[in-house]
Amino acid sequence: MNPSTPKERSIKNWLPPTSFGALRQEVNDLVENLLGDSMPNFRGDQVPRVDVSETADFVEVVADVPGFKTEEVSVDLADNHLILTGQHPEQPTASTEARRFHRIERRMSSFTRSVLLPCPVDDTRVEAELKDGILSVRLPKREDVRRRRVPIRGAESTGTVTDPGVNF
Repeated sequence: MNPSTPKERSIKNWLPPTSFGALRQEVNDLVENLLGDSMPNFRGDQVPRVDVSETADFVEVVADVPGFKTEEVSVDLADNHLILTGQHPEQPTASTEARRFHRIERRMSSFTRSVLLPCPVDDTRVEAELKDGILSVRLPKREDVRRRRVPIRGAESTGTVTDPGVNF
């Protein structure tokens, strides 16, 4: 097998997980790769896929929640986790007695997805929007965790050499 193929690289570069969290992530990645878009959790429920990104000022979580209305979805924050929940109201199907279903996959009736955030956020300024089946949550970072550039004092700026042992 050509060592540059993705399958060869993934097998060759795999190392055993060193913690339970790493093992859980390995199993989740395996299940996701095998099942594609219909990613179930271990209870068999379907959960929305999410993208988590970060800038200097905010964290953004984007989730696919097709078919859900704004009033059927909730967004909560707890212990540095974003918790997404969706619940469709029960809808009777027309003449189910005369129909024999072989498979029902089209619609999630409910979901809960918890996402660990990469840093603390300002929970008073969170914004969420649901449009065309895509839920976007923008979470501003707390001021005390935002990245800041620290000025460096040295011989060029003060005319004297700074003692490395001096506290600013």
